[in-house]
Amino acid sequence: MVGAVGERLRSHHVLSWSAVGVAAAALVVACFIASLEIAIAASIGAGNEQRVFSYERELALAFDVGWPGPLALVAGLALVAAAVTGIVVGSRPWLVVASFAVAVALALLVFDTEDQRLSWAGPGGVIGYESPHGGPLLQPALDELQAEARASSEARNPGWELTGGEDGFSSRGLTAWRVFLWSTWRSSG
Repeated sequence: MVGAVGERLRSHHVLSWSAVGVAAAALVVACFIASLEIAIAASIGAGNEQRVFSYERELALAFDVGWPGPLALVAGLALVAAAVTGIVVGSRPWLVVASFAVAVALALLVFDTEDQRLSWAGPGGVIGYESPHGGPLLQPALDELQAEARASSEARNPGWELTGGEDGFSSRGLTAWRVFLWSTWRSSG
């Protein structure tokens, strides 16, 4: 009896699929928690007369970012479903390939954002870019934040301008982003 159970566990790769399921569930949870922080700044005047304004927002991947955020949530749910399927029916080639493809897509999103888009300049600081640099995940939220800054009462003052130019911003990953990174790595491995 014990040997049969052990054989079933090995043939269905239950431990491997369980690890994928736990990592994917963590990814899904991380999508609903503030994962990223973006900031822009503006100023009026110069020298002793300069006033600086900071505009910041924390973003949850499921609600506050571009189309890849909700897609990442759907991918996480798909990986949870794949893990349950793998535990119940065992590893099938189509299931392994589909899970790998989803995990690779998530890894590309993580690489693009983590390696290319996240750079924190500190409180009130921004990094100037010559063109929009937020990528598919951050740029929609940056555009909204800039629109809010332009609609603020201080923006009506003469001389108000965005620091770092039109495309300057600062961004960083929060704790939920680290969970998202970990779970993406675990889901693909």
